[in-house]
Amino acid sequence: MTSDSIVVHGRGSTNIVRTQGDHRWASLLLSHDDLAAAGKAIAGREVTCPSDTHLTMPTPATLAELRALHAQTIAIATTAPGTLAAPAVAKAMEQRIMRALIMSLTAGAPSERRWLPGQHARIVNRFLEFLEVTPDEPVYLAEICTAIGASERTLRTCCQEVLGVGPLRYLWLRRMHLARRALMHADASMTTVTEIATAHGFWELGRFSVEYRGLFDESPSESLRRPGKKADIAPRMARVGVD
Repeated sequence: MTSDSIVVHGRGSTNIVRTQGDHRWASLLLSHDDLAAAGKAIAGREVTCPSDTHLTMPTPATLAELRALHAQTIAIATTAPGTLAAPAVAKAMEQRIMRALIMSLTAGAPSERRWLPGQHARIVNRFLEFLEVTPDEPVYLAEICTAIGASERTLRTCCQEVLGVGPLRYLWLRRMHLARRALMHADASMTTVTEIATAHGFWELGRFSVEYRGLFDESPSESLRRPGKKADIAPRMARVGVD
């Protein structure tokens, strides 16, 4: 995905968002009936939800209008939320955004790129759902495979294809971020790096310190003692399901 494209989610699809760095993205959700009716009224034809997720490339003018309206709506909701409670204002904003969206979807040409094999995405989704119900605990591959009903080999194949890393690497990164969050929240006078590291499954403390510095550009003790510290937000994989 690039900054000049829109993702159109397929009917019943499961999609994984994977990024390589800082990013911003926004989503718009319409019912099938509203999408079809708006397409017919604005573009002269029904716009239907596709069977496969794909990219579409709007014209620069239509995409710029959609972005501007989206930003304007966020600004109003943030600075004067009561304004959107007025039915007339809400309807006007909704209609303007709807028109810009329909024009963006119908003015560009969709690509043929299909992203995710359904079965692999569903297995990764179950993997991520398992992690979501244990957000503060280190978990291990054997218990995950048992819980989601997939072999280690299958899970490894699916994660590599969908997430770009194997499950062991993903779990290691997750434990490192959990340890970092614990260090950033902890009182240095009440706990130690050793206690936090071992609580998150890191028993080789020298290796943990080296890998921690390589990942976060500071030592664990520096994170623990940092003045005015607050927890960094760890990168997360976002699951998006669209009916």
